[in-house]
Amino acid sequence: MKIVITNDDGIDSVGIKVLAKAIAELPFEVYVVAPEKQRSAGGHSITTHKPLRINEVDIGIKGVKAFSTNGSTADCVILAKDVIVKDMDFVISGINELPNVGDDISYSGTVSGSIEAILNDVPSFSVSICGFGENLNRASQFSKNLLLYLIENPLKKGRFLNVNFPGSGRIKGVKITKIGRVKYVDRTVKRIDPSGKPYYWIMGKPVWSGDENTDTWAIKNG
Repeated sequence: MKIVITNDDGIDSVGIKVLAKAIAELPFEVYVVAPEKQRSAGGHSITTHKPLRINEVDIGIKGVKAFSTNGSTADCVILAKDVIVKDMDFVISGINELPNVGDDISYSGTVSGSIEAILNDVPSFSVSICGFGENLNRASQFSKNLLLYLIENPLKKGRFLNVNFPGSGRIKGVKITKIGRVKYVDRTVKRIDPSGKPYYWIMGKPVWSGDENTDTWAIKNG
């Protein structure tokens, strides 16, 4: 069985290496195909306006073949299927350094990696965490066990799981949720450059909302 791991934080991210190390404990062929640099909040973009490059790299994990590309996360999944691995059996996207809940799911390259996989009829799940704290290793081990479970108990075609972990503290359990809301306060920030011309940052403070059946509530409450 061939497992492809991707992300949007880039090939050098701690999260993808911890995940790859955990999955490499299984008797599968493991491939990492990830952007060469940070591509967070890139959504489900694909590259059609310039050539894509693939470079084989060493991420220091025995038995894992790793490749970086100059494309998006969705590009990585496409290149994995069409060029690098071809007959891949499963895609895991993550572990993302920040949660992907509520409205942020729409912007997430991590989640889009899983969406691209299922569009290509390859089962998938995405994994995110609220910062690389004490639960990072727990998230990677959970991902390993979830992979084994989904191989034996596949989801219906066209469905995938978006998994989120608290970054630290006791994890109370697993909860299936609906999507909450994430709104940003002071989202667009105006600044002035040395020549006196304005420029803008899209940032802001996220405000989560949702009842106890939502992903936003579940993460806030462990």
